[in-house]
Amino acid sequence: MSDYAYGLCFVDDVEVEATSAGSVRVRIRGAWPTPAWRLDHEELELSGGKLKIKLVGKVKKGIVAPSVITPFEHVLEINLEAKNIMLEVLGRGGRVIRASVKT
Repeated sequence: MSDYAYGLCFVDDVEVEATSAGSVRVRIRGAWPTPAWRLDHEELELSGGKLKIKLVGKVKKGIVAPSVITPFEHVLEINLEAKNIMLEVLGRGGRVIRASVKT
């Protein structure tokens, strides 16, 4: 059994910029529920012209931390073969931010 609890971040804003042919930079601004949360990994799922991104955080079980929303910014560089992709960034509470990507 893991010593950590895992969950999604709050997502506030997403910026997408084509950096070169087939490559995009995705800047995600959001927050963790407390200062004890840290980014653990990214989950990317490409299916049917749609790229879903989840930022998964972790916090040590049993840790006591103030309930203070902790902002962050995370940047991903993604190589895409398709010319048109719908990007979805999924966050805590079922929030989804969508952006159209043309490379």
